[in-house]
Amino acid sequence: MTFRASTPRFLFVVLLAAQNGQTQSAPIPITLTPTTSPSAGEPGVTAISVIGSNFPAGTITPAGVTVRLTPAAGGPAVTTAASAVTTVIGTTRRVSFTIPASIKVAASTSYTVSLSGATTTGTAFVSSNTASLTVNPGASVSNINPTSGQQGQTLSVAVTGLFSNFVQGSTQASFGAGIIVNSTTVTSSTAATVNMSITASATPGTRTVTMTTGIEVASLANGFTVTAAGLTITDFNPKSGPIGTLVTLTGSNFGTAPQIAM
Repeated sequence: MTFRASTPRFLFVVLLAAQNGQTQSAPIPITLTPTTSPSAGEPGVTAISVIGSNFPAGTITPAGVTVRLTPAAGGPAVTTAASAVTTVIGTTRRVSFTIPASIKVAASTSYTVSLSGATTTGTAFVSSNTASLTVNPGASVSNINPTSGQQGQTLSVAVTGLFSNFVQGSTQASFGAGIIVNSTTVTSSTAATVNMSITASATPGTRTVTMTTGIEVASLANGFTVTAAGLTITDFNPKSGPIGTLVTLTGSNFGTAPQIAM
């Protein structure tokens, strides 16, 4: 009689646990495209998207998706929340995120991207495969040509970036104090031409060259040098005379103690 009395109670406890959501089914597997878009980016700067199919029906918020980035060669993984989840068609969705700024690499490094999460009603999902992503070092300026200019000079300078994302109309150039940037023409994500004017009062010396595109800042310390303008004679009077005649020179940049040789 004791066995018969306890059996209904045991079944009741199991049914109650199921009704309270204590038993869960396995996460729904989703399939990711082989690579992200874009396929490479800079930590803390580049927005990345990955597309997956077979997502469960229902609302999926960015906070409900965890993006996991793992070095392909091995090492600790880094996780971040999605920034957006967009339905492409049917069960296919696009998940967007920014490469975490906490990732530090000295050279281009291959990573794998995986997803996990749940809908707002609790239906879990997990990616059954990974997408590839190349994480690049922070952008920098690698070359300047020419590397110097004189006080009062207007010139065009070619700027070459490394792992940069220059954009025409968006990238802003700076060559430091005393240099006015007239225009910046971008010809590719890593190349731009900067037309600038060096003021006559610019202090001679080196300057840091900076190219800013949105939140991306690429720079080269001591990348450009302002030199003192050379002495220029524009006129002298009188044009002739006997020995001992006082001659007046007209020009610029004579300095404080000019030396005259004839």
